[in-house]
Amino acid sequence: MKTAAEHDAPACKNASTALVDETSERRERCAPSVDVVEFNDAYMVIAEMPGVCDDSVDVDFQNGELTIFGRVAECRRREDATRRTAGFEPKDYLRSFRVGPSIDSDKIEANFRDGLLTLRLPKRQEIQPRKIAINRKSDESES
Repeated sequence: MKTAAEHDAPACKNASTALVDETSERRERCAPSVDVVEFNDAYMVIAEMPGVCDDSVDVDFQNGELTIFGRVAECRRREDATRRTAGFEPKDYLRSFRVGPSIDSDKIEANFRDGLLTLRLPKRQEIQPRKIAINRKSDESES
């Protein structure tokens, strides 16, 4: 798994910036669209990364920072084909989040399917809300 530094995370703040990657080809770097939903026991992070294959996704948690990375591969071309438009250019998705101490980082789960990366960030047990039982006196015991 690559770290944020290996993906040049600091250089990727602008979603429309084209950068030179390790192979010296020009690739667009952009931040994926993300939804964050809070539940009583966890946060769910859903990142949209269309065109990314399963083996081109990395999730890294290091020093309180969660980094997601996905690479869209260049379309395979047949030798007898001529590309008329170039709407599907190779690009990288990269986004990082600071994660607070309320998250149990050892239990983070990730699933990737159909271009959607879903992360479950469980809250630590001690900070989850809980119901407090109330001992109630019945009418009979008051007399």
